[in-house]
Formats: sequence, C-alpha cells, structure tokens
Amino acid sequence: AFTGPGGRSRMAGGGGSLSNTSTRVIALCLAAGLIGAFGLSLIVGSFLPDALPTTTSGRPHNKKKKRFSGLRRNIGEKAKRIKTAIRDEFIHRGNHKKRPGLEEDRKGRGKHRIAIVIPYLSSASDPSFPPYFDLFVQSAGGSAALIDFLIFHTGLPSHILPDPTALPSNVKLIDLQSSTRLAELLVRVTDRRTDESLATNDMDRTKLVGMITKAIEHHPYILVEYKPATGHIFAEYLTEYSHWGYSDLDIIWGDTPRWVTQEELTDWDIVTYSFGDQDRVYLRGQFTFHKNIDRINQLWRGCEYLSQADVRYSKLMKGSEQFKLESAEGCYSATVLNTSDIRVKYSVKALTDAEGAGAESANIYGLYVGLGRNRDRSVVWTAGKGEDDGHKLLGLPIDWFEDSDTAFGYTDVNNPLQWEVGERKKITSYRDKYGDDGEFKKCMYWAPKTYQRDICAINVDWFKDTVMLINGELYKQRFERYAFPNNVVSYPFFHFQEWKRYFRRGQLRSVEGRMAVDDLAGWVISENGATPFPQDITSRPDSAMARISQWVEAQERGVSSAAGDVEAVTSLPSTKYCLRFSPHKIGGPKLPAVVCDEPVSWRDEGTVVILAAGEGWSGWSDPITDVTLALTAQIVLTGNNERDQALLDGLLDVAESSMAAWSIAHGDEQMKGQPSIFLLHIAGATRGFAERVHERFQKGTDGASKPYLDSSLVAAIFSEKRDAVSRNALLNMAAEASATRWVVSGLEVERGLVISKEASLFARRIAGIHAGVAGSAFVVPQFGASKDTAAAVSVTELLRDMSSIREDLSYLDCAKCSVDVEKQGDIRVGDVVVQKINSLWKDATKSDLGMGEIGVETNAVLEATDSIKALLVQLLHRGQSKAFRHFDQSPIIMIDSLGPIDGSITSQVVPAAEELAGSRCYNALRLAQLAMLGYNLEVLPGAFAASTKSTRKSVCMREQDGMASTGASVGGKELVLGSRCSACFMYKNDDVLRSVAMDERARVAEAAVLWSELAARASDNER
Repeated sequence: AFTGPGGRSRMAGGGGSLSNTSTRVIALCLAAGLIGAFGLSLIVGSFLPDALPTTTSGRPHNKKKKRFSGLRRNIGEKAKRIKTAIRDEFIHRGNHKKRPGLEEDRKGRGKHRIAIVIPYLSSASDPSFPPYFDLFVQSAGGSAALIDFLIFHTGLPSHILPDPTALPSNVKLIDLQSSTRLAELLVRVTDRRTDESLATNDMDRTKLVGMITKAIEHHPYILVEYKPATGHIFAEYLTEYSHWGYSDLDIIWGDTPRWVTQEELTDWDIVTYSFGDQDRVYLRGQFTFHKNIDRINQLWRGCEYLSQADVRYSKLMKGSEQFKLESAEGCYSATVLNTSDIRVKYSVKALTDAEGAGAESANIYGLYVGLGRNRDRSVVWTAGKGEDDGHKLLGLPIDWFEDSDTAFGYTDVNNPLQWEVGERKKITSYRDKYGDDGEFKKCMYWAPKTYQRDICAINVDWFKDTVMLINGELYKQRFERYAFPNNVVSYPFFHFQEWKRYFRRGQLRSVEGRMAVDDLAGWVISENGATPFPQDITSRPDSAMARISQWVEAQERGVSSAAGDVEAVTSLPSTKYCLRFSPHKIGGPKLPAVVCDEPVSWRDEGTVVILAAGEGWSGWSDPITDVTLALTAQIVLTGNNERDQALLDGLLDVAESSMAAWSIAHGDEQMKGQPSIFLLHIAGATRGFAERVHERFQKGTDGASKPYLDSSLVAAIFSEKRDAVSRNALLNMAAEASATRWVVSGLEVERGLVISKEASLFARRIAGIHAGVAGSAFVVPQFGASKDTAAAVSVTELLRDMSSIREDLSYLDCAKCSVDVEKQGDIRVGDVVVQKINSLWKDATKSDLGMGEIGVETNAVLEATDSIKALLVQLLHRGQSKAFRHFDQSPIIMIDSLGPIDGSITSQVVPAAEELAGSRCYNALRLAQLAMLGYNLEVLPGAFAASTKSTRKSVCMREQDGMASTGASVGGKELVLGSRCSACFMYKNDDVLRSVAMDERARVAEAAVLWSELAARASDNER
C-alpha cells in the first residue's frame, strides 16, 4: 500500500535519493506509525512516489559516472562559474517588498475598525510571550483590513520582544512598563466608588493597586476577569476605533474580515463567535466585539466583583474570604442577557481543538493556514467530516481562496460565507423554565450556577442555530454556510486551547516572523507543531535560484549595519532560545508539559557578551559559497580557581585551534579562509573569570598571533548558576548567527575535537558545487588519534597512518560511562551508522586525493548513502529507542540554510531539539530528521575532526583532581569536562523525556508524509 505504482518525483532543490525500496518503506511506515491518523489520512486514496527526491544534480542512477573525481580536476573554476552565474542572473538587491492591498482593503471598510485588546503578563520565571506567540502574530496579519490587535505588556525585555520589522502592521505591542501601571488601569473599574466608600472597607486606591498588582503577578490568568470592562479600562487607546473586543493569544486567525459582515458591524451592539455550543448563551472570551459607545462600554458594571473590587479585595485582605476566579463569561454574559435595550448576536463561526467541539478533522488532518500569493492573507481550513474528505484536502491548492474558478463564492466579497435563513423563533432559558429555585443540570462547569439560569438555553441546535438577543428576548434562527471547494471547512479563527499545553517553541520555529524567503504558501499545524507548505514543490532551477537570491537579500538587510561593530551587532538573530527546561504539571492524568525556565537571545546584552567581532565574520563578499564554522562549549566551574582556570584555558585552546585552522587561506583569494563563530557558556562564573576570558579575545599586543579573530565572532554567556545547560540551544544560537548560507556545526570541543587543516577548503568547494540547488547536508567524520600530533591534523597525515586512528571515540574518553548490559540492547545500530559514514568518507576522500581508485562509481555511492539513510530512519523506530537515545557521537554536519522545498529554512524546519539536553541525549535525532525530510545527505570528502593526545589532555583531567565538571555524576562521583555520561540530564521523569523525543519524531514524520504526497501529486499533474 505504501509503495504502489507511480513515477519518480522531485522536491524543489533536490534531496537525497532513497531509491532503495526497503528504506522508503521503513521511512513511510515509521511516519505512519508515529503520526497515526494524520499520516494515514494523507496517504489514503493515493500513492506515494516510487522514490523520494532524487539526487541534487538530478542525474539518473543508471549512469555510472565517477562521483568524487571532480574535486581533483579544477573544481574551483566550476564553483566560480556557478557563483558568477547566480550573481549575474538571479541576485537582485533592493528593499523588502511591502504587503500590497491592505490599505485599499482598509479604506473599503469605511468608518468601521475593530481593536482587539489583549493585556499580557508573563510569569516571573519566563518573562516572554508564550511559545506559540508567532502563530498568533503571523496569522493576525491577515486581518489587517479590519482589525488591529493591541497587545499590552508590562516591560518585557527588548531582546524578548519580536523583531519589529517582522510584526504585521496591525499588531501593536504597547509597553506599560510595569505590572503596577497595568493595575492602575484595572483599578478604573472602581472609579464610581468614593474615597469614603473605600475607607469603610479599610481600603484606598493605592492599597488596592498594590493588592491587584500582587494578584496579577502571582496569577496572571486573573486578567480574564477584566475582559468585560476592556472598553472602559483602555478607553484612551480606543478613540479611533468603531468597535473594541477581546481575545486570547492561543488563536490562529483566519480571514476574519471576510467573515465579519456589514450587518454585524452596524445592526448589533455585541457580536460573539462560538464553536457550536449554542445552548450556552454566553459571550466567548476567544472573540467578542462591541460597539465603541458609552452605553455598551459600561454594561460590565452589573458585575460587582469588578465595580466593587474594593469590597472583594478587602475581604481577601482580612482573610474572611478566599480568592476565587470569577469567569467573565458567567457574570458578564448574565448581565447582558438581563439588559432590555440591547442587540447581541451569538454566531457559530469558530473552530477549536477541544474534545467534543467538532474539531475531529483538525486533530486528524491538521489545520491548514494559507497566506495567499502576496503573503497578505490568512485563511484557515481543515477537512470536512465526509469519508473521503481527508483525501480531498490535499487536492485543493494552497491558494484556492484567491482562485475565482475554484472558489468563486469566496473570492466575490459580496457573497456572504454564512447567513441566516427561515424565521426567527423564541427560545427559553433555564430561568424561564425552572424559575429562581428549581433544580436543573448545569450546562457549563466554569461559571457559577447562579448565572447559568440565564445562560443555559433550551431547544437550541448546537451547530445549526444562530442565537440572538433582541431587546430582552432570545431567538434562534437557522443558518447556512457557503459550500467550500472539496468540502473543506473554513472559519474566521482556530482556538487551540488543548494543543497549546504541549507546544514548544522548537515545534513552531517555521512560523517565526524572521522569514528569509517569500515563497512560503502557509503551514499545516497539528499538535506536534508546524509544517511549512510550499508555493510550488516541483523541482525547477529557476525556483532554487530565486530562493537563493531572496535569502541573500534577507541576510544583507541585517548584516550591512553591523559588520565589525562590537557594540551593536544588530545582524544577530532576534530568535529566542532556551538554556534550561523543566516539567510543568497541567492537571489530570496527562504528562507534564515541558516549559522554558531560562530563555536567551543574541539581543540580550545583559546575558550574551560579545568578546570579539572581527570585520570579516559577517562581511564576507560571498554569502552563497562561504561556509561558517559554528563552535560551542560549556563548562561548570567548581570554585577551585586555579584548577578551573587551567581547564578553561585548555578548553579555549582547543576551540581556538579549530578557529585558526578554519581561517587558513588556501591558494588564491577564491580559497580564502572562512568565518567562524564561537559561543561559550560558563556556569558558576565569577567576575574574575569573565574578565580573563574577555582579555583573552582582545587584540592587544599579541593580536598578530590571532589573525583568525579578524573573521570570527566570539561570545560568552556567564552564569552564576552551577548548572549545565542545553547544548542544543547553544548549537542553534551559534549556527543561526552565521551570515553565510552554509554552516558547519556539531563539533564537540569538550571532547578535544579539532577541525582538520584543509576542512574549510573542502567545505567551500562543495558549497560552490551545490550553490545552485537547495537542501543538502554533508556529514563530517570524527576520529581519535592515539598518538600525539599537532592540534589540527591534515587529511594526508590521517590517511597515511590509519593504524593510530580510533573510530570509537569513547575508547579514548577520559571518563568511561558504564552502561548496564541489560540496557545496551540495540545500541550497536548507532555504531553501524558511524562505521558506514567513516567507510564512505575514506573511499571518497582517497579518490579525490588520488590515494586510491580514481573516482567512485555513482551507483556505489548511492547504495552507500541509501544504506546510511535507512539506518538513520531505523533509529527513529520505537524498537531502537536505546540506540537512538545513547548515540555516542555528536554529528558534525555542514548544512544548507535553505531546506529541500520552497519556503523551508533549515533552522526553522529542523532545529536541534533544545529540550533534549546532554552530551549523549538523542544525538542522532537531527541527522535522522534530515534524512527523513529528503535532504541530500552525503559525506564531506577531505574534511574531518580529530582529537589528539594533547587536545584531550587539555579538556580532560582525572576525576580525583577535582577539576571543573559538566555537572553530571555516575556512582556518586562528579565527572570532569569531556565526560560522555551526562546523558539527558534535564528531566528526572523519563516519561517526559520520551514524550519530547517522540514529538520530535512525529513532527518531522508529518512533514515527510505531507511533502511526499504533494510531490506525488505534482508529478501526476505534470504527467
């Protein structure tokens, strides 16, 4: 069923070929097993391509050509011609294009404009917006024709805030500076209480502000109580708006302006959108908007917990009452229902992931978010409930809503998407039927029973009736909805109240505002994260070249102002990373969610210290074919200054050896040295240590001895806490600071590894060869020399004396990790992966250098790479959990920043999983993810990393010497830096760890299935 008939297909940019049928079956069966119904729903009714993407060059596999002999024959000239062609034909420099059409649409709405107000207060442990904030922001931009989103925060650090250039024009962040200022605004609800009435409760406004400040700081969720009074509390911010409303941040906005009708703006005082629970006649906190007139803005005063807040807080102060959250959806809804001169519309126009709320399709097939051809829209939809609707979902173009042939009823703005039909009929509330004292069954658990007598209605069809309050009387009226093409279901927004509990920032990186290309058509969102949806998945050279051009322009916009400026390196990314995580209980039997305890950003000047920023690290003239070496290291100091300093010096010696080797120029200017980035984390750092590290990287009298600093960025994070942090977070930070398209990362400095002498030469040549395509990754092998040599070893030295080289690095580690025989199980699979990578690399390198058979046949290379990919995908299987978790090596990968399909950025689609922290904690995960996603995965001939006796000695001391450590321990002994035993140290609960690892596998599996299915359909259409 998985391998049915059909021809080959390609993804844009070309990925690695999985021609071996068994490999493809393993990958796709695994994907289906991981994502369950999501993957199967995409496969049912269609066949996947006979092969996943072809090789980068697109060469037929049956041609027996020499694969690696090219490097030995004037490759430099070929790279130069490719670079020249790209620049001459495809790179156009200029300003980032603006979104067209928004102002025109805005004018078309006339005087009506809605302000959605959202006050936000973060927790003290994580002073930032929630990890899903970018989902809200990027989708909110599609509603700019009608809606502004005013998000009030209380002095979030500037480095935590989104990049202002990435925010849509209608998303406005308003800084109130402090929670006290927010409390002062909230206290406005007591503006009709006199000082005398306050005094009778031993209260004054200053005291009340203080109590509310403390309350919202400890329990930010209390802010929902004040939603009904939004129009009064924030009045001065709303003067230019005809309507105001409230919502939450756990919303993905659709084409909301298309759904809000002129009648709703003019004929109704309040409009609220529900997901279909129409027997509960309440004003939804997710989306309710009001006319901005004083009569409506003061309706909340009927809720005494607001208008007499002083009484409530006085009782709390005296201890006569315990704090109890007041649901605004209870009191306010009942107050409105008991108001006679008002018109309110309760419409079924929302989609949610809540169980039993009609969201089965979104939970099975995912939620599709289309951005439109100009990236100025946001339309959300999912499959209908029909038996074949899941299959129909992918048959619909991602921009169907802009195609008048496909969806004329949608593109014609005069055609309503939902309308009422038939006659209005009166409905009855529980109070009408049971009176004030009669017993009845509660219809909602979150509002007091007192209010439910008015809120709960009888004889209302949940999903078919619009409910209306007209001058004190309740009515219902059937509605009909536009028949969307392929029977998809679309709504103004999607409320992910369940998914948000487990969302992690890494799962949603592809939705970040810092998009480098404009060819992304949208995303598919599921509980496992976001998958980019390309405009065009077919492989075309012009498409790849256009992507490269866009990427270069995006880089230049940031780099131009910062090269060489240590004080203001504004080209560094604004992305948030996380150094430490912890489990967070969410109630019930569910597993705890993983939350970030220590966010960090390059823009955080108080945490990240720039030690050196040479003029060349970000200012190279060729961002396309230059390659950046991204290094990281961390050390936990013990407090023994002399010994700590000795080990720190040794660690820095090893790192600088790689930086020096990478910066060596080879031959003419075309083979110049390459830029590097080094990010160091020191836990338990003192001021003295920080000063010494800073002095080491200053170009003083010995500046001439460190020329590599001219092309390097060196930064450090000094922490007083003596705890290890997520190595993957450091890896992501260092790699994403690169100004070049290609980055080499993963080298484990703490293990004494140093990059080889000619590595930058081989890396740059391969980058030149692959300059015209996207989506490649090259593995750099790593060895250990048992005899003493120079820190940086040359490739000829290595190959001529392999007898002294160990491929099993753990054999040379200073501290051996004991693994129970019972637990070893399938660990050997990981060893086989390493052996095959090293074997392929040696054959290819010898061929290039003329030290063996000249040239290696293409078929042999393809078979070897297919075998490696198959083993990597096999590691993702549940049955290989031990091998996967304890994979010994940290893979060193030279990776393309551009992913294998249009709109995909590698750091966003497949970042290193920051939650999996430790030196032996699912190290092979990212490599396996790249293989599954169709990256062209090969080895990098000629380049390698090696540890020697001297480099290992620099970073490794005996345990009894009491040297600085990684913070891990085995058998009660604290292990020194370089130990391989600090595996997955972040969580005590193994179930949480396994859950995160499974989520990471499922997210990539979803993308692999989706992209493969799209490629298959594109291939069928071409035929």
